Amino acid sequence: MSAHHDHGPLESIGHVHGGAMVLDIGGSVGALHVLVGDGWVGRELFLATDDPSYSVHTGVWLRHVDGEHVASALFAALDAGTYRVLGDDGATVTTARVAGGEVAEIDLTALDDAVRADTAR
Repeated sequence: MSAHHDHGPLESIGHVHGGAMVLDIGGSVGALHVLVGDGWVGRELFLATDDPSYSVHTGVWLRHVDGEHVASALFAALDAGTYRVLGDDGATVTTARVAGGEVAEIDLTALDDAVRADTAR
């Protein structure tokens, strides 16, 4: 995987480490919540776009959602657009469409083996 670059307001957002989800959305900025398997807790999940210089990541933490704990990555502020969710090997696992002022959610728990293609990392 090539070097990544954090862009825009994401650089100033502190990591929540599994606490309450805090979003910074509105206008042309939305959020993405990605559910993953428990094996991802404490690791990073990366997103990319068609711009090869763009890459952003966030931590995966256990979060309290609907009365249970789930492993998830929260991208709290993303410009509206289409993002590629990357596995450990840098390959696209799926895509997600983020709309301004909204929270998109995708569930990759069934694809955990594909997302975590290289468990030695």
